[in-house]
Amino acid sequence: MQSHGDSFRTTRWSLIHQAAQGSAVALEQICTAYWSPVCSFLLRTGHPEASAKDITQKFFYSKVLREGWLATADLNKGQFRSFILQCLNRFVKDEWRREQALKRGGGQPNLQLEEALVAQEIYPDFSLTCDKEWDADWARGIVDNAIKRLRDEYNLAGNGLHFERLAPLVLNPNVSPADRDRAYAEIAREFGASVKTVGKTWIHRFRQRLRECLRREVARTLGSGEDIENEIRHLFEVLRGS
Repeated sequence: MQSHGDSFRTTRWSLIHQAAQGSAVALEQICTAYWSPVCSFLLRTGHPEASAKDITQKFFYSKVLREGWLATADLNKGQFRSFILQCLNRFVKDEWRREQALKRGGGQPNLQLEEALVAQEIYPDFSLTCDKEWDADWARGIVDNAIKRLRDEYNLAGNGLHFERLAPLVLNPNVSPADRDRAYAEIAREFGASVKTVGKTWIHRFRQRLRECLRREVARTLGSGEDIENEIRHLFEVLRGS
């Protein structure tokens, strides 16, 4: 019998396989899910906002969509985030080479010049210095996706207002006990429930579903045999250190 973790992993990698086979829906889902981490990473590594957005768009729609880089993804070779970073690293280098060739004229690479620029640290090489930044941006994207999934669940059940009231109490770690108790009382009055129901049942259910959504989002990015809980711990350690 297939475990929940295995089915979650299969879901994301099945989506990647569908995208590699040319599924427009699967491609769009992948681009939407990972657009923000890629763009944020480019901004954090020194690209101006306009340039970061332009590179992100080119990366997804030129390389991922048209040239089929997803076909080289292998669920047995590690996290999907590492695969995306490797592809992005190659893409930015290729773009840099192309721009340098155009500046020189003729459009042909000059390998000696590139080696000299590498030695002077002018040549871009994200893989040597930016794994932590990439992991942090990736983790934020995973958390955002989990929150969005949970919001969609509440909205679908007709409880969108419940989500809007409960989310700040769960997602903001700086809420004081006094502010929390006042918020519980206000929510209880607004929805005609007891304070105990809000604090014990609704908040507990929100946290539980958020953990499940987060676990699902993380599992979808892993290869077969990888530990979901270890990955979650790693991503939160990265966030705390960023």
